[in-house]
Amino acid sequence: MSEKISKNLQMNLFITLFIGILNFVINKYFAKYMGINTLGLMKLFTQMVAYLSLVDLGISNASSYALYKPLVEKDKVKINLIVSTIDSFYKKIAIIILIVRHVS
Repeated sequence: MSEKISKNLQMNLFITLFIGILNFVINKYFAKYMGINTLGLMKLFTQMVAYLSLVDLGISNASSYALYKPLVEKDKVKINLIVSTIDSFYKKIAIIILIVRHVS
């Protein structure tokens, strides 16, 4: 068991270092050949995607699970309820992200 954990830690360390070096090379390439503005734009979109994936926190999986039975049974009332709940939840998250992004 300990040997397996050690191998996992080594692999995780290798992957983390590889990704860090790769990010450094990509940033250098964008800054040198495409300009600092393009690098900034790329970082903005990358950061926004990271925020959205953090915000999701499995909500899409939970909504898929919740929708499965009503979709099979064609229960339109329940489907509308679940979709409207998800919609309002994501709208609230969008407002929070906009507020946090504006403040920082």
